[in-house]
Amino acid sequence: MIGHDLAGQIFDELTILNPDWVEAKKRQQWDLEGIPKWIILGELGTGTATNGDEVVMPRGYAKEYKLLLREHGHKVKWVDRRCWHRGPAFGFQDFNYRDHQPAAVKAIIKHQQGIYEAPTGSGKSTVGCAVIWRTCPRKAHILVDKIELVHQWRRMLTQHAGCPEEMIGQIGQGKWDERRITICTVQTLRKALKDGRIDRAWFADVDLMILDECHHVTAETLMDLVQWYRSRIRVGMSAAPDRQDGKFDVALDVLGDVFYADAEDELREAGIILAPKVYRIQTGFTFPYWGDHTSDKHGNCDKPNCRIDYKHSHKNNYQALKTALVRDRKRNLLVASCVLSQAKTGDHLHLIISDEVRHLDEIQMMLDGSRNGAIKLDCPPLYRLTGKMTKKQRAEALEGFSSSTNAILLSTVAKEGLDVPMIDRIYLPFPGKQPANTEQKIGRGTRAAAGKKDTFIFDFADVNVQVLSRQFRNRRYKVYDKLGLEVVL
Repeated sequence: MIGHDLAGQIFDELTILNPDWVEAKKRQQWDLEGIPKWIILGELGTGTATNGDEVVMPRGYAKEYKLLLREHGHKVKWVDRRCWHRGPAFGFQDFNYRDHQPAAVKAIIKHQQGIYEAPTGSGKSTVGCAVIWRTCPRKAHILVDKIELVHQWRRMLTQHAGCPEEMIGQIGQGKWDERRITICTVQTLRKALKDGRIDRAWFADVDLMILDECHHVTAETLMDLVQWYRSRIRVGMSAAPDRQDGKFDVALDVLGDVFYADAEDELREAGIILAPKVYRIQTGFTFPYWGDHTSDKHGNCDKPNCRIDYKHSHKNNYQALKTALVRDRKRNLLVASCVLSQAKTGDHLHLIISDEVRHLDEIQMMLDGSRNGAIKLDCPPLYRLTGKMTKKQRAEALEGFSSSTNAILLSTVAKEGLDVPMIDRIYLPFPGKQPANTEQKIGRGTRAAAGKKDTFIFDFADVNVQVLSRQFRNRRYKVYDKLGLEVVL
């Protein structure tokens, strides 16, 4: 009834260039044919009421769809089949908010779908707990992408909303325990959907769904999971959505627009979060790196000392670069020296973040003197937090670290789910170019707390390796400068 031209425009708006394909093409990846070029969010349905002539589209696109039809003289009548059942009240009689949070809670309840954006440390999880506390859904799901966030949400629901433990379930880490409020890992749900353990009907009677850290969830996961939820309140939360990322475009269409955003500068002025000071620590690390490339017809290419004299290709050696960096004794000694020099200035909670456990092993041996050539100085108590640790081990490490006045935590899982407000020294010795990841890491130290004076970030920049030098520039311009942080060279 709307005509082929308008239908075509709708499909064009719901067809997004796949950022994975773009990145693979840029790197001249060999298996480019196996990556779809387009992410297609709209499809023709087969509803019998319309003789197969209907368009199925993601719910987050509803507002854009209505405006588009209005421009062409069409009116929209909504038939609301979303799920909503109110359950009995639970938890505390009153909810303890920070000053900026009631407005965010009100916006979520009003808009019901879309994305709530707030800086790390501002209390997104608390806002989510408050929404559940105020609306009292009969059944609620909280979706996360890391098991650490499962434990964080459980703590927040208990502490802030007063939810009894027996009301909170968990799907993930080998558990399938459904309760009134269930915290689920997207990986477990997606696997269960693929294996046939659950189907579309399983999602249909959930009244409220929150997707935490929605900027991390891939387009495929969004389409597989989120669209099955018929919940009246269905929102994503994000600390650092990358608006230049095509996957964020998918999130906007599936979840909806960013309907509310906490202003970071206002939160700083109110003393709710701190502005860290960033120190760029220049390393002397070198490595003969080359990217994916094809030689000219004579065999000349980017790989040093390559003796092939005809046209050929080389895949990048980034993995070898990371291995060399992790094992580099002088570089690890530099990291340990930086930590211990800060430890001399007074009592601090130090957080060292790396993506590799073996990297933390090397740095720890430098700190405690167990590695030959390490620093022979008094070192504050050392704690570790990695994905391979058991729940009990993680709890013991966090309890010991958070109850200390001067201690060091080495972690591979500190981008999210680590809630220790007194952390005031953060070290980034592992390379990385994703702005959202860097913002999450430094966010571990932005929480204001009684007695906390400042937060320092130590970013180790490998200026002698071009690809790593570019990654630091990426972190500086897309994170530190964007947040208005002082960078000391």
